[in-house]
Formats: sequence, C-alpha cells, structure tokens
Amino acid sequence: MYLAPEVLLREWGPAADLWSVGMVAFHLSAGRLPFWSSLEGLTPKSVMQAILADPIDYGLLSGGPAQADLLRGLLDHSPACRPSAADALRHPWFVEMGV
Repeated sequence: MYLAPEVLLREWGPAADLWSVGMVAFHLSAGRLPFWSSLEGLTPKSVMQAILADPIDYGLLSGGPAQADLLRGLLDHSPACRPSAADALRHPWFVEMGV
C-alpha cells in the first residue's frame, strides 16, 4: 500500500522513502489511504494499478493548502521531482507546525 511507483517498476532509490512518508502522512491526515476509501476487495493487481496511475484527491486532507502542497511533492510519481527529506523538513507546513 505504501510502495512508491518506482519500487513496483523495480528501480528505486532514496526518493521511494519520501513517497512512503507521503502515503503515511496522507493516511493520518485524511483517515484513509490516497487511492482507496476501503481496503475491502483489493487485489495486488488493483493496488499496483492505483499506485501507478490513479489520481489523488488532496481535498480530503485536513491540514490545509500548505500540507496539500507538501504531499503533492512527496507523492509525485516522478522520483526526480520529489523533495529530499531535508527539503521536505524545510517546507512551510513543517515550519508552521514548529517541527
């Protein structure tokens, strides 16, 4: 459920961990996973297809626009476009939270 798209494609690096952080943060904020409102009836194939191609509704988040902006970066399908861990921690949402 938390695997980055590139992990499913068998080519990954440190950016895959940032995707997983984004998935966990989305789950904690929205009370559900980004691609699934329910885990009932999911198959491994449907999970992989969702991670690789389904859109994410950032309107489900409870943390406001700054949180949505951070998660858009963390959950970018392109690993090269995701922030590093250090950059993510400097994001305005974390700064506002006092992290």
